[in-house]
Amino acid sequence: MSERVGSVSRTRYEQLVAEARELVAQVAKTQFALGDKAVEIEPIRPVGGSVAKGTEELFTVEEPLQMFADDIGVALATVTDWRWTASRWPAGRRKDGVPFTVHKILASIPDEAERWAAIEDAPFNPRANKKQWTTDGAKRLVGQQVDRPVTVEEKVRAVRDLTRDDEVAVKVTASLLSRPETAAALPAADRVRVVKELTRDDEVATHVTSELLQRPRVARQAMRNDDTRFTVNRAQFDNSEETREKIRDRIPAVRRIEHTLEYLDLVGSCHQYVATLGRLVPRMRDQEFTNDERETIRGGIAKVRGAADWLEAAVDTGHFTLDEQLAQLSSRANEPWPPSRSTGRPDDLHREPVGLGCGYDIRRPTAPTLDAVPHGHQQLGTTQEHTVGGNIGIMRGPPVRHHLDFSGRLAQAIKVIGMTRIHHAFPVVPRGDHRD
Repeated sequence: MSERVGSVSRTRYEQLVAEARELVAQVAKTQFALGDKAVEIEPIRPVGGSVAKGTEELFTVEEPLQMFADDIGVALATVTDWRWTASRWPAGRRKDGVPFTVHKILASIPDEAERWAAIEDAPFNPRANKKQWTTDGAKRLVGQQVDRPVTVEEKVRAVRDLTRDDEVAVKVTASLLSRPETAAALPAADRVRVVKELTRDDEVATHVTSELLQRPRVARQAMRNDDTRFTVNRAQFDNSEETREKIRDRIPAVRRIEHTLEYLDLVGSCHQYVATLGRLVPRMRDQEFTNDERETIRGGIAKVRGAADWLEAAVDTGHFTLDEQLAQLSSRANEPWPPSRSTGRPDDLHREPVGLGCGYDIRRPTAPTLDAVPHGHQQLGTTQEHTVGGNIGIMRGPPVRHHLDFSGRLAQAIKVIGMTRIHHAFPVVPRGDHRD
């Protein structure tokens, strides 16, 4: 222990402390005496007393106290503290040797018995190595912010109180986050929360995200999340579409080129569909399908038929958006099978699924059925031959202009386009016709 305290020796310091304690005790007695006089001038009224709120008498509480404060030359707040503390500590409960300030802090304890017991049990003072009342000891007991924080909780509370101002909080936060060791000591959940709060602004979030995704390991782990991957892919598509729109506006020829490419793609898709069925259906001649397999295939056919109707309507009307029309057409897959046999028109074609359900058997004697028959197969019945892309299309019955089934419309479309050939189209066999 140092032999000197400030500018005096340790012995002289102890003498000064003893003398100061006597003076503090005298000051405490004086303050209590002044408080008792203020209570006599204006007693403490119980909450909800006889004086109704809003009456003029309510304002007389402050007026005599202000007059008393002015006459003795102190502030009204000082008189108010004396009065309230004296009212909370009757003369028989005041502790000698305990400063008036400690009495004032402990006066906030609501229960009288607890208050009386608290002042008798002074906390331990580590500096003095004995039990002794201090202002911080009293504040810790009642839960107030101490003047000299010691524990982590007290320091955090002090920092929180000092950073209530936003400007101060911004500077303190920037200073703390600039310490790598401090940031590393935070738990992962707390760091994530801090980053979220700091990136609420879209511009800041954009810069931070761009820098984070430039780290291969971070990008790889982030893309394992389905929602993140979908959002990134969607953003890439939107950016590409925005770029294409700008190019289309600047260079009109791009739209014509895109139209040609998409037209060829559409025609090729039709050809690929028909060619695929022409290759697969003949191989299924001796195969048997379960009821579940038939229903699954028929459901797929209904969706294909709906998509083809949507395509036909889009080409005719110029409406190419994927809207409720396609959803309505696609819902045919959920309709009961077989479909309705009549649409209410006089010339309605009564249709029933046959074979694999890839076409319709047209039952009216005058209604035509267009089949594209592979080379080497003999078609039974009266026929009319039509060349479709180099192959033989067999039309049974007289030529009429009824609404054809999907297979017929698709074959007609390919015939008009003249850019493909039907190598093997699936047959639509009417009831009564049988092939070996």
